This record gives sequence, structure tokens and C-alpha cells, in this order.
Amino acid sequence: MTYTDQQKAHLVLMLVEEAYDYAQLKTRFRSETRNGRAKIPEKRVIVKWIDDFRATGSVHGKRGKNKPKRVRTKEAIEDVREAFTANPHLSTRRNPFVSTGDTDSEEDDHGTVRMSQRSLQRILKEDLQMRPYHLQMAHALEETDYAARIEFARTELDRLDEDANRLNNLLFTDEAHFHLDGSVNRQDWIMWADENPHWFDVRRLHPQKLTVWMGIGVEGVVGPYFWERQGNERGINGRWMTELYQEHVIPELQTWPNFNSLIEQHDGAPPHILGDFLELLGQQFPNRWIGRRTRAHPSPVTWPPRSPDLTACDYWLWGYMKGRIYHREQRPSTLEELRAAIEGVANEIRGDRALRERVVADYRRRLHECFLRDGGQVEIR
Repeated sequence: MTYTDQQKAHLVLMLVEEAYDYAQLKTRFRSETRNGRAKIPEKRVIVKWIDDFRATGSVHGKRGKNKPKRVRTKEAIEDVREAFTANPHLSTRRNPFVSTGDTDSEEDDHGTVRMSQRSLQRILKEDLQMRPYHLQMAHALEETDYAARIEFARTELDRLDEDANRLNNLLFTDEAHFHLDGSVNRQDWIMWADENPHWFDVRRLHPQKLTVWMGIGVEGVVGPYFWERQGNERGINGRWMTELYQEHVIPELQTWPNFNSLIEQHDGAPPHILGDFLELLGQQFPNRWIGRRTRAHPSPVTWPPRSPDLTACDYWLWGYMKGRIYHREQRPSTLEELRAAIEGVANEIRGDRALRERVVADYRRRLHECFLRDGGQVEIR
């Protein structure tokens, strides 16, 4: 009979606890398994496991002639260091150090030690203290943005300290494109380093896509609502935003228990500064909205420009949803399937309040980090 490592460890522990009384061990083992005929190894076998563990640290005993040798040697570690220093974008899957099987093996004809992907990752993380840093998408900040972000972070932290319910009343809103071909897969853009290289980049658009509006807060999720082109429209505009809020968003939010305390947040994109839209916000969220300041409609709280790293939609929601949609085994192949997938993930988030609480709580941390960075960007993790 073959025993798992867990079963071996359990039998070893029981034999030691029973002071090597094999008869008592059999009685106890059969009592625990509720099987009066349960087979257990002979006492000499269990004793050998104990001796092997004391000698080698493993119940498997000494390494056999045909078993691979230990690969995490000083030489192998140094070879890995040199390789990843020269090219920090190396993959741990398609790599000259990685063996074709799941286990470590001997050196190849060129003297390179072949190892499993797990061994390579352990060398990188444990021996070299390196971490995989993923590609970050970010707006380039302008010179005047830093002061605005510092002031917003400072005053918003003060508001959170003064109002214990403010965090729970925030409603982050935004729009995003979901491309049928998938977006830039940041999981495949990796740089290995012992310090974060703060690697940022900006990428392209795809033709076939859905444009989605959503809102997220501790109390729930609003949407998703999908923009559909009408006439010569090139994208979401202020008229569409106003109608969306009047016909769908406000009625949905009025079912929330904290509607009269909700604080609506949106960025400074052009569709968000139409006069009719801002007037509607002023009526439904009097002195309780965060957005771009205009002369005709000064916002109660001015949102700093180019700050997606501070809104939950950008620092978590869109990335999470796209990861759930594009990394599944069967990705959407039509826009209808893509729409259904978006709605499905939104419903998952809608049903997980604890998840939303953690996401919104990260807003405070990001404000702190933004302030400590003198208005610099906070990475999307």
C-alpha cells in the first residue's frame, strides 16, 4: 500500500506519542479511521521513516542514484542572477534554465543546470529577493498636477478623519472600453528586479469593443450600462450621461439605504462637465459630489486631473473585471458574449460586500501614499 507524506507523518507522530507501542498504535489508528481492518505498515517501516527524517529531513530517505541533485547551488543562483540582470524581462516558463518536465534534472551538454519552474522561482524570490513587477498604465502628470494632488489628498484625508461614514458613502464612477480581442495583458509584461522599477507604459486601442459605465461603493454596484452609438456620435457625451443618470442611475441609487448621504465621484472627462449633467448632480447630491471644477458649476470637492490611481474604478474595478473575463479558458468571441461576461462579473462583485469594503478602504491608503510621494503616482497593484 502506498502512503502519502501526510499519512506517513501522522503514523510517525502516533508511534512517538505511544512510546513506540505498536499494538497501541494499531488500536488508535483503527479507532481514528473507524475501520477495524485498516492496514498500517509494519513497525520497522515506521521506525525507518523516523530514522530517515532524522538523517535527511525527509521521510523519503536518502537521495537515490537516479534522483536529480539539488539545483539551488551557489553556482546556479549566480547564473540565474546574471541572466535576469542582463534581461529582466525573461519568462520563468520559457527559459533556458527550465527543464521540460516538472522536476529538476542534471546539467545539459552546455553545462547549464536544468530545473523546474518552481525551483527557478524559488531562486528568484528566496535567494535573490527578486519580485515580478508588472506593467503599469498611467497618465503622465503635468507640472501643475502635483500641487493639486497633494492638496486633494491632504484635504480628503481630513474629511475622512472628520466623518467616520464618508468612506462608506463614496460612490466611484467611470467608463471603460472592453475590447473583444482583450486589452493589454499586464500579466505577460513582467520585469524581475530586487527593487520596484516603477515601470509605466501606455498602449493602444482595438476596433471591436463595448463602452461600459459603472459605479462602485461599499453599499453596492451600479450598472453596468452600455453606451450604444447613435448617429455620428464618436463616444460618450454629456447628453448621454445626463439621460443615463436620470433614467437609470438615480432610480437605482434611490433604493440604497444611504442614498441621501452618497458622495458621487467622477473624473474630469469632457462628458462629465456638461452644464445639464452638473446641474442634475447638484440637485441629487447637494454639496456631495466630487468632480472637475467649472465656472458655472464649481464642484463641492475638486477632483485632481490625471488621477486614475485614486479612484476605485481605475485602481481596481476595471482591471479585476478584465482579468476575470480575458483570463478564463473560453474567452468571449462575440460582443454579445462579452456583454454577458461583463454583466456576470458585475453581479459577482455586487454580491460580495466584504470585497467592496476592502477595495474602497484602499482609497485612504492611496491618499496617504500620494501625499507622501509629493503628489506622485500611486501604483495600481
